[in-house]
Amino acid sequence: TIIKGIPPFGALYLLAVLLFFYLAPRHIITWLSVPFILVHTLIAHKEFRFLYPLLPFIPYILAHVWEYAAERWRFSSFRGTKVFTTLFHWHNALLVIFVLFWGIVPDMSLYRSIYRQYQQPINLYCLNDNPYRLALEVEYYKPAGLRVRQMNSLNELPQYGDTYLLAVDKRKAGDTPLPSHHRLVYSSYPVWIYYFNVGGWLKRSQWWLIYECTPDAGSIGDLLSSDTSG
Repeated sequence: TIIKGIPPFGALYLLAVLLFFYLAPRHIITWLSVPFILVHTLIAHKEFRFLYPLLPFIPYILAHVWEYAAERWRFSSFRGTKVFTTLFHWHNALLVIFVLFWGIVPDMSLYRSIYRQYQQPINLYCLNDNPYRLALEVEYYKPAGLRVRQMNSLNELPQYGDTYLLAVDKRKAGDTPLPSHHRLVYSSYPVWIYYFNVGGWLKRSQWWLIYECTPDAGSIGDLLSSDTSG
């Protein structure tokens, strides 16, 4: 919740931190946090992980601000306070349960699917990106016989030979023309997710599609001509 800003309480955490800096300008946490944040705002390359050293202070900051609100504004006497605190506790408890059972690697389900289905030697052709490439190449989750082939164009697909896999990032490739003999074996999202595509967030989310393709001279020829003309 703190890092991702998950509604409805994510914005309140940020507000509590700013309020704490205002209420306790001489506190040691303020003296440690404010310079740390100011220095990192000057760094061109920014990532959330740079703020991780400040996370242990968040529970203390929340408790301090809550205590101040209870004493100064008599927050505990409001009718909705009990409902608010109940929702707050359940919200965080559900998120903790979710995190406990969600893999730290976002593409874990993709790796699991390929590992279980393709133990025999097979090539995985990747268009524009590689699902096994994170900060470094992920080798641990690959089947022994899986060979990843990076390509920049569909022209590099084999016209003859054995069955192969094709990995396409729908976010980048869009409606990529595919060989006629293909079968979808993995998708990061189900089709019905489009009903919840409010604000077009899917365009900003990595959506892997893995196809099992069988080379065919006729279909590959049509594919190459359409790819070249486009």
